[in-house]
Amino acid sequence: MPHSADRALAEGFARAIPHSAAIGQEVLSVCDGEARMRQPYRVELLGDAERGLIHTAVQITLVDSAFGVAVFSALGAQESIATLDLRVDYHRPAVAGADLFALAQVERVTRQVVFVSGRVWQGEDPDKATAVARASFMRAANAQRPVAREAGE
Repeated sequence: MPHSADRALAEGFARAIPHSAAIGQEVLSVCDGEARMRQPYRVELLGDAERGLIHTAVQITLVDSAFGVAVFSALGAQESIATLDLRVDYHRPAVAGADLFALAQVERVTRQVVFVSGRVWQGEDPDKATAVARASFMRAANAQRPVAREAGE
């Protein structure tokens, strides 16, 4: 059973991230550093309408959003985060007419960085990924920190 903070995170996601709401992303589940999301198919998401292929940026946006939700869940408290690094490897094209799904799993939490991995797929089989991804997120991204001064200043 998800924690109440995870339920609130899932319910508040669309309000917190207007871009994600605008393209219809949905949080399907979130619990203990794991998130599942869905990007409903829309013709506006095509990058190659002639061949019926969804733009790769849609997959990046979905997995980055899922990663963020998973990180917030793992941290268990409201904390500012920012994507430091995001690598996506495309395994096959995402095709028109089918929703995209993403799974994100937090692998490690340190004092300053959270490491996450995940995948994007279409259909029923998450093992048939259209893309796999890894990322690192900086914690306390907007915290006020003193700037170190150069020697001699």
